[in-house]
Amino acid sequence: GGAAQPGATPCVAVETPAGLFVFDAGSGLADLSRALLKEGTRKAVWIFLSHFHPAHVQGLGAFPCLREEGFSVKIGGPNDPELSLEDGVREALAAAPKDLGAVTARMELFEFEEGDYDVAPGVKLSAFYANHPMTTLGYRLEAAGRVIVYCPDSEVCGEGARALQDYDQVLARACRDADLLIHDARFSPKDYPSKKGHGHSNLMDAAGFAARAGVGRVLLFHLDASYSDEALAALEKDARAQLREKGFGIDCSIAREGTQLTL
Repeated sequence: GGAAQPGATPCVAVETPAGLFVFDAGSGLADLSRALLKEGTRKAVWIFLSHFHPAHVQGLGAFPCLREEGFSVKIGGPNDPELSLEDGVREALAAAPKDLGAVTARMELFEFEEGDYDVAPGVKLSAFYANHPMTTLGYRLEAAGRVIVYCPDSEVCGEGARALQDYDQVLARACRDADLLIHDARFSPKDYPSKKGHGHSNLMDAAGFAARAGVGRVLLFHLDASYSDEALAALEKDARAQLREKGFGIDCSIAREGTQLTL
């Protein structure tokens, strides 16, 4: 899970019969890695990076699986004009403590653009450009008859969007038949007006978007770390109440560190 708590940065693991798929390499990657190595049954993992802001790659350098002989780590992500995928990964690895030693796992890099990719037997990944500064991808993962959309840094226009603001339509297409949408909800409605255009969503806009897009459930993600647990609980309650008032039955909650869902 990714969380709003200070110090916790985005990392979401999706376990499927066809393999393990991880979205972003934030602080939770180390815990995930320790669990994988302890379990000892998996020898491969895919990591899909949304972009190269530090919070999304900070766990990569110290990722213990990368120092496990015989382990396979595939990393996919965008190429930014300022920072290629290769350079972004190299920088993240260079930030690791030197005493961890060299990477001994098999590591492969895959540059993603907007489009569809077969990442494992019966598993389809679709990448699309998110409305966020720096080249940023959102992802749709189809596996075992389920659809998950991950879009952690993304500014939706909301209900009052003008016809020209077609990002919401792009995102809605990616969300078609989705069982779960994990979406940016960085700011409260009170704080959002001063942050508009920065590439992060108003929590209520994100919740409303998910409901109108018809997804099964929405996890509001990547909230500002300055919000207290009490503030988060109040925002969550408010979002649920507003959705109910509008007649939507969508399951809506704020992502917290350690959140686990079964689809």
